[in-house]
Amino acid sequence: MRNSPDDVAITFCVRTARTPFYVEKTLSINDQDPVLHIDEFVRNEADEPMDLMWGYHPAFGWPFIDESCRIFLPPCRVRTPEEYTAPSSRLERGQDTEWPLVQGRNGESVDLSRIPPPEVHSHDMAYMYDFQDGWYALVNGSRRVGFGLRWEKNTFPFLWFWQVYRGGMGYPWFGTNYTAALEPVSSYPQTLTQAIKANTQLVLPAGGERRTRLAAVAFSDRGEVRGIAPDGKLY
Repeated sequence: MRNSPDDVAITFCVRTARTPFYVEKTLSINDQDPVLHIDEFVRNEADEPMDLMWGYHPAFGWPFIDESCRIFLPPCRVRTPEEYTAPSSRLERGQDTEWPLVQGRNGESVDLSRIPPPEVHSHDMAYMYDFQDGWYALVNGSRRVGFGLRWEKNTFPFLWFWQVYRGGMGYPWFGTNYTAALEPVSSYPQTLTQAIKANTQLVLPAGGERRTRLAAVAFSDRGEVRGIAPDGKLY
């Protein structure tokens, strides 16, 4: 742990309750740039190989997201689930296409890089994959502020895109949640059982470890982002 006016770092650790994993995460930031560095590793403490899914859940809500928001990604593909996420899904199921255009449930073209207003009352999931590089940026064009994330695509080859634009009815949101989540994840689709069936799970041998690093950055006065370097610098 480091704790000074110009450099702060803290390490968290846990042994999971029902599975034999030890997880350690270090968060660090300094006064030279607006970048949060995240270093994490997981160890399999069992005497046998273990399957796992590993991911992050950055979620963004109002007032940061609104219809002026735009998502920037490197070239990739996007899939929609084989079944509708919810009765209020606006995306046609079972698609596999180039980011960012997908087909809507009513045959229209939907640009996933544009956040719609809450009046769409929709709830969807999509999965981006086949990235040239592991990064994204979410920019609010009205407020001229944004958030970017850089990750190692060999560890997190999928980016889950959870979209609940006041279309999540019933418990726990009751139609009030206006949220977009862009989540780097090791596997696809949403459960470990499904990931094993799709052969996308991670496997750690007995005593094996895996490490990764991410960089999260806040920024302002940028209308477009073309990339994020491993150190969190924008270009």
